[in-house]
Amino acid sequence: MSIITLDFETPYGKGARQDHILHKYSLSSMTYEQYLRDPRFKVFGCAIKVDSQPTAYKRGNELTKYLEELFHVGNDHTMVAHNALFDGAILSWYYKLSAARYWCTQAMSRAIWNQRSSSLKQLCISCYPDDESIRKTDELEDFKNVYYLNPQQETAMEKYCLNDTDITFKCLQLLWPVMPDMELEVLDMTLKMFIHPAFVLDRTLVAEFLENYDAETKEIIDNSGVSRTILASRTKFAQWVKENLDIDIPIIASPTPANPDNTKFALGKDEREFVDLQADNPEHQHIWNARMRVASTIDSARATRMLEHGAVCEQNPEGLIAAPLHYAAAHTMRWGGANKINLQNLKRGSKLRQSLMAPEGYKVVVADLSAIEVRMNAWFCQEHQMLNVFATQGDLYNDFASGVFKRPINRKEVDENGKQTQWMEGFLGKTCILGLQYQTGPAKLKSTLYLQTEGAINLTLEECKTIVYQDYRERYTQIVKGWADAEVAIQQMYLLPEGESWQWNCLSVEKGRIRLPNGMYLNYPDLRVEMDELNRSQFSYWNGKHATNLYGGKLIENLVQALARVVLAEMMVHINRHLLSNTDTYGEKARVVLTVHDEIIAIVKTDYAQTAFENLLQLMSVPPKWCSTGNLVLAAEGGWDDSYSK
Repeated sequence: MSIITLDFETPYGKGARQDHILHKYSLSSMTYEQYLRDPRFKVFGCAIKVDSQPTAYKRGNELTKYLEELFHVGNDHTMVAHNALFDGAILSWYYKLSAARYWCTQAMSRAIWNQRSSSLKQLCISCYPDDESIRKTDELEDFKNVYYLNPQQETAMEKYCLNDTDITFKCLQLLWPVMPDMELEVLDMTLKMFIHPAFVLDRTLVAEFLENYDAETKEIIDNSGVSRTILASRTKFAQWVKENLDIDIPIIASPTPANPDNTKFALGKDEREFVDLQADNPEHQHIWNARMRVASTIDSARATRMLEHGAVCEQNPEGLIAAPLHYAAAHTMRWGGANKINLQNLKRGSKLRQSLMAPEGYKVVVADLSAIEVRMNAWFCQEHQMLNVFATQGDLYNDFASGVFKRPINRKEVDENGKQTQWMEGFLGKTCILGLQYQTGPAKLKSTLYLQTEGAINLTLEECKTIVYQDYRERYTQIVKGWADAEVAIQQMYLLPEGESWQWNCLSVEKGRIRLPNGMYLNYPDLRVEMDELNRSQFSYWNGKHATNLYGGKLIENLVQALARVVLAEMMVHINRHLLSNTDTYGEKARVVLTVHDEIIAIVKTDYAQTAFENLLQLMSVPPKWCSTGNLVLAAEGGWDDSYSK
């Protein structure tokens, strides 16, 4: 096995004049599919470093031949690049080659220094702050809008590319030792979801969705009597409403870094003032609906992009659609959307979700960890009332709602027409269990319930105080104690000398950071404290953009989300290993192909879909060793189908 670090150089035309060959040809405005499948795409050259050998720069046929020698069928090499989604896609889609595994220094940088830029320039500074010889250079600017290189430009590009590859490898040498082996497997799985697409796109279903969506949008706009241009502009729409309906749209604060005093008209669906406006003026609901439909184009844009990405072409003869995710996108190392399309936000049961099909002869198998954050918090804080409900396979949301309403609640109960009869009570129970565990107060609970139900649940502040302080905090005292313990942990992060640690359950608290059970860290850089008017300590840290407050409930939220992610990631690895080691049963294409929130999605041969599903449920019911204390009960649910239909 060799570590092969590489960097492809390709043209880009950001800012090119309209009649230029590279006009609007740039990854800043295009997706990878749009860029790589454009007729203008070509590879100038590639710098390739095999292990620690001298880096070579190759062009044209010489490059193709060298890549084919390195990445032959059955190779056991690891391909490394600073943006492996892009370079890996070139290797796979353009050259039709593949590595045994893929690593990405950009993704590693996000995992280790989440609050810093993950650019190669910043990574060099992070890894080698005192070594000015390991730095990214600026020559790439000289090749903006250049499609044909002269000899001098060829020489300059080679030098630039060789340096990029060398410094990438230099950074890898420091990053690799601090990345746990299991996390490297998770990174590899994540990259392969995009580099080696698994889903076949049902283009007919997406086209049907788009046609219906556009027709519905047109009908909504026509019924409103307001033009699309006016509906799309907050200012123009507010003016139209005032002139035609004699209604003043409320103005709310909308501060920006450049303008802290900035304001805007309250017209967002999650802005309470707009929700109140609709409730006060229901006779104009057709107009409010039109404004909201035109203001949100995400479904239409996503469908259009899916059709483009899954188009059958020379590079994509099977009509596959890649699943791009950013590894460690969030502070808690959760995944995030990438490549201007987020498959994590497809609505359950939607045609867009159902359009992600398994290849012929295979099925899509989905398993979803049930209430994993609540379970992890209950285990971490040893809240036995919650743990006992899970141990007896009860429904904690129903359990809490029953206490609030003083009568049995079954949120899944339906009438003879299939309509949920207690959805409102169930929604309140679920919202409270999920939100109040992180120290949410009465005012925030009142606002959340009101906005998320579009005014259907409109409790008084006193009612919310009763729910927060009596129904929740007096009942779940260990959760409340967890917030106090977290305050102590914050103080320890601030006071501990470098090199010392404080053990807290499965965590190790250190100076400005907390070590997770998988060996990775939650970082709180520039942690500082100020005293408020009551002489209480108020902590804050730098989140990458600005200073943000850190308190007990917030730290518990970070930790629980990070621990739940560790559980899910370990399960992904075990499931993927199981599938890959049983390809005779599950098929050559069997593997984990996507993760969405707490779901693990895999493809397996049709004949063994039920077997694979049962194995997934079994694997996802076993807690990792670090939390196998006997009272943490995990559970999963899901199913299998021709498509991602769950």
